[in-house]
Amino acid sequence: MRVVDLAGSPGEIGLGHGVALAAEIDAHLHRWKSQVADSGVDDVEAWVAELVRDSWYVSTAFTEAPHIVEEVDGIAEGAGISLLDAWFLQLMDESWRVPDGPPGCTTFGVVNGLRSWSGQTMDIKTFR
Repeated sequence: MRVVDLAGSPGEIGLGHGVALAAEIDAHLHRWKSQVADSGVDDVEAWVAELVRDSWYVSTAFTEAPHIVEEVDGIAEGAGISLLDAWFLQLMDESWRVPDGPPGCTTFGVVNGLRSWSGQTMDIKTFR
């Protein structure tokens, strides 16, 4: 398991995340957009823009969780991807209108002393 230790403000954490995992983020973004295209979406970029624009999650983050906005901004900057794509990657669960069959996920949590770890996979057949 790859571990990336991050500290600082939400923006600094996002920036560190983006820099450390830029290649993985870019590869994941391209795989996810390919899956959207393979599901029958003709204009993936327009579909992504509509999903992000019409999602109340993004507008809610600006008012209720500005630290999340800072972190996503940092991820985008660090990974060298657009803000639109960074938000798209945050909305995978909201994009299940892509007809690919029922998705599933695996989660874990570990609490040990002063550290806690949690994670979730997106068990989508083309991502496994």
